[in-house]
Amino acid sequence: MKADDKQISDRLQEIIELRKKIDERTATVLPLHLILEQKMSEYLQARNEAPPNKWAGKKQRCEELKPPEFEPEMWPVFKACNDLRNEIAHNLDQAAIQARVEQLRAAYLAALSPGVQRKASEGLGDIQIIEDAFRLCHSYMSVATENVKKGK
Repeated sequence: MKADDKQISDRLQEIIELRKKIDERTATVLPLHLILEQKMSEYLQARNEAPPNKWAGKKQRCEELKPPEFEPEMWPVFKACNDLRNEIAHNLDQAAIQARVEQLRAAYLAALSPGVQRKASEGLGDIQIIEDAFRLCHSYMSVATENVKKGK
């Protein structure tokens, strides 16, 4: 079989399409995940604690400290963000990744205020849900950090 064989060119096109899909999710999730990890580290440092090395350890410690700004429904969003990142980083199975996106969607929608806020977010596409979920986590961590620094 030669490189210009139809079967080879068909498979090349499949790979190009898969990469586009992977790239969009990866380009969205990885930087937002890193920013969220930094926000958790900043919160722990504001509490005069050395942040654990791993993301899950930082999340666990932040949750144990029970920042008063947090509603209990936010922690599953953090977990779902991390689970999605791990799925993307370690798996090419698009069905498995999509299942994690749906878990994130469910956790995010559950954390929103009932009514207009939740209703407006229900119809969002995957990338927008991912961005909004991570940004909500970022915002909670930032506010908690600011309040610790202010002595609240």
